[in-house]
Amino acid sequence: MTEEKVEGFYPIEILIAKKPEIIKRIMFPKNRTDDRASNIINLAENAGISIELSQSVKQNPIAFVVQQKERGLGELKKYIQKKNNRTATQIARSVVCTH
Repeated sequence: MTEEKVEGFYPIEILIAKKPEIIKRIMFPKNRTDDRASNIINLAENAGISIELSQSVKQNPIAFVVQQKERGLGELKKYIQKKNNRTATQIARSVVCTH
């Protein structure tokens, strides 16, 4: 499976909190030693995520994540139908009809 890059402190913090299992590794600027960098490094280490310090990364960390499958409205409709939720199906139909 291919991987994608996610750059920046905030997006990486969210990934660690919500979906740490999709993160393969995080690269940090070798010269970055401030509290913000230390915090993410600690979060990543606690989640078992590999950390690499790199000269090529200039300012913001870069996370390499497993590429996620994009899902469309058709998959949402199938999910809703499986749940037999008429109200949600009506909402999905109105969303599809208005777009």
